[in-house]
Amino acid sequence: MKEVLYDQWSQNRNIGGNYFLDSNNYAKVIESLEKLNGKEFSELLIKGDKNTLIIGGGNNKLYICTYVVGQHEDFYNLINEKNINGDKEIELVTGGQAGIFQSKMCCEFTNIVEAAIYFIKNENMNPSLIWELDQ
Repeated sequence: MKEVLYDQWSQNRNIGGNYFLDSNNYAKVIESLEKLNGKEFSELLIKGDKNTLIIGGGNNKLYICTYVVGQHEDFYNLINEKNINGDKEIELVTGGQAGIFQSKMCCEFTNIVEAAIYFIKNENMNPSLIWELDQ
């Protein structure tokens, strides 16, 4: 059973919530990911037994995805395979705050969905995607 936490901003206040799902039911997560817009909804956490997948952004139809091992032991960022060497900086809102990210870390929706579904089923990083250890 995975717990999904999401933010929802109303007048500078987070009124988000959570819900639970099993490894065969990921339609609700896709629905939640579709709501990410970098304004009212800007972050989604999928918590497994040991690891967590954090997805943020949505403004400019770009997203940040980080796989967290254990209790903040290692962080792996999903890399945009179309822009693997991109060092241009892009502003995205995640967790209700704007941040500057390298363009190689700003992924498209299809990659985010692939990462989320694989995590829900396996509680691990999707090996068909590119991940980079955050140093």
